[in-house]
This record gives sequence, structure tokens and C-alpha cells, in this order.
Amino acid sequence: MTEKSKLILLIGIICCGVGILLAGTGVVLGGKNYVMNADLNRLSGSAKRIDNEEVIRREREQLPEFQSVKMDVDFEDIRIENSEDENFYLSYPIWKTEDEKGEKLISYEVKNGVFHLKEKSTNNRTVYIGIDIGQLFKEVKEGDSNKLDDTIVLYIPKEKRMDSVTINSNTGDLQIKALDTKEINLNTELGDMKIAKLSATKGKIKEQDGDVKIEDSKLQAIEFSSSMGALNLENVTWNTGSIKAGDGDTKINDSDLQNIEFSSGMGELDLRNVVWKSGSIILQDGDMQTEQFEPSGEIKIESSMGAITIDIKKSMLEKVSFDVQTHDGEIKISDNLGGKLREKEDNATFLKNVDGEDSKLIIESHDGDIKIK
Repeated sequence: MTEKSKLILLIGIICCGVGILLAGTGVVLGGKNYVMNADLNRLSGSAKRIDNEEVIRREREQLPEFQSVKMDVDFEDIRIENSEDENFYLSYPIWKTEDEKGEKLISYEVKNGVFHLKEKSTNNRTVYIGIDIGQLFKEVKEGDSNKLDDTIVLYIPKEKRMDSVTINSNTGDLQIKALDTKEINLNTELGDMKIAKLSATKGKIKEQDGDVKIEDSKLQAIEFSSSMGALNLENVTWNTGSIKAGDGDTKINDSDLQNIEFSSGMGELDLRNVVWKSGSIILQDGDMQTEQFEPSGEIKIESSMGAITIDIKKSMLEKVSFDVQTHDGEIKISDNLGGKLREKEDNATFLKNVDGEDSKLIIESHDGDIKIK
């Protein structure tokens, strides 16, 4: 290697080191928080989500009664919650214009029992991709601003059961604080979803690149899919449907799932205090672990690459049959589990049949260890 090449290599290594140091410092000082809240959809000297002078006021209007909802937005955040009385309401921001009179960037109407809302075609905010680096080192604290809320809020009476709710969102976040509907169809591209107290009997929830949290909800015949982003379920009853988790991790706590087909790409699956009645779990590249797991019926678990750790609730352990095999890995079981364990080179099998079984676990790992306790 010539002296010139060595010098170039040394400069490259130094630049990489400086970049890693700056990135780490930015994360510690709140840079991630800042970027997550940055509004890159407008041309401004600041990359903050809203400036005080942009949203000049909020409007709140009572709406005629309706049975269904259809909303299509690109940039705005959306929230659905209960109204304080028996009426429907819509609250939305008024954005500042050059003449300072203000403008609403949405259009809406109630027609044939359906509430329609969409962004106006005149909403041509320029995408701003520059960020003031100096701002990254200022700590961002939630709730430390007196800015006006730029979220579109739809208020639905608490006792009202909707026929259908359909929401398509591009870059904005979606939050449901309470909703009862026969059918739900949610589709977001880059924003996060936070869903609570949702009751729905059928539908689809689709997230492209954002995190999803669902809690305190009752779902039936729901198909969920995401490409990149974490999924978190807390206190959810889900009867029949599918979960396609993509490349994000999935955490399910204190929930009851029945006839669910689960699959993931490169994410991990973590189950804690979960009742799982029939269905399947297919993992491409990621670990699976359970704690106080309560299986029921026949459940098939298959992993292409990754470790599987099954911790079954003690009161149910003697009622579970096992058909377990790994093609490149070990099988480890508790001493008091019984059954027959056979090992040959990198292959291993474990069989246990229980009379009057409540559940049967069929577990297959192509590349990874399996532990049952």
C-alpha cells in the first residue's frame, strides 16, 4: 500500500469515528426525539413540527349524525375519541396564510350517512429535507411548548356503534382513544398508530413504516400487517385473524388470542401472560420467547432461524403434548417434563403425548435451539 493510500485510509477511519461520536452525542442529548417530531413537509428555517405562528387557532364544529367514516390525509395527524355528549364534533387547525386570515387545509361533509374528510388539493406544502444541526443538541421535552395542536380530532358519542371507519394516512400519526365499529380499515404509511378501547368485528389494519400499539381492545376477524416497525399488544382480546409483523419486533402482554396466524420477517416475538387458542406462529429470522404461556388447542410454531424458548404456566404444563424437532440446534427441556428426547448430531426430537390433552405444541426449528420449561 502506498503512502498516499495509507493517508486516505487513515482520514476515512477518523471521519467514521467522528461521525459515530456525533451520532451518539445527538441521541443522548435528544436528537432522536427531535427528528421524530420534525415536520419535514414544509419550507422553514426550523425543522420543528409546528411553530406558534403557523397554527393561529382551532375550530370546533358540531356535525350531523352519521354511521360511517372515510378520511384521507397526507400530512395531518388524526385522533378519534368520545365526545362529552350525544353529538358528533370535528376539531381542526387553522393555518396562517400570507394575508393572516387563516386557512383550513381540509374539506369535509356528511353525505348519505357517511362522514367524508380529505386534505384540499391546494395543500402543496414543500417538502423540506434540511435540518438545523445546532437544534439537535437542544433537549426536547414533551409538553414544554405552548403551541397550538395541529391534530384533526373527530369526536364520536360514547354509546354510538359505527358501521365502518376507514382512514388512509401518509405521514401523519393516527390515534384512536375509543371507538366501537362493525368494520375498521386503517392504512398508514410513515406515521405511528396508537389504538386504545377499540371494538371491531372485522377489518384490516396496515402499517408501512411506523410503530403500532393496541391496548384494552376487543378485535374479531382483523387482518394486521406491517413492513417495518414494532407491534405492541396490551390487554387485547383477538378472535380470528392474522398478524404479519414484517421486520419489526412484536410484544404481546396480558392478552387472549384465538385462531390467529402469526408471521414475521426479521423481528422477535415476546409473549408474556398470553392465552393462545389454536393457530400458528411462523418466524423467518428472529427469536421467540414466552413467559407464563397458556396454550390451548393445536398450535404450530416454525422458525427458519432463531432460538425458541417456551415457558408454560405451571398449572397447564401437564396438559400439554409436544412434537418438537430441530434440524440444526439443541433441544433443552426441564427435568420434570417427561417425554422422550432423542439427539443425533445436529438434529434432535422431543415427543410427549398426554391423555386428555388441552393443547398440543408442534414446534420445528431449522436453525436454532429450542428450550422448554
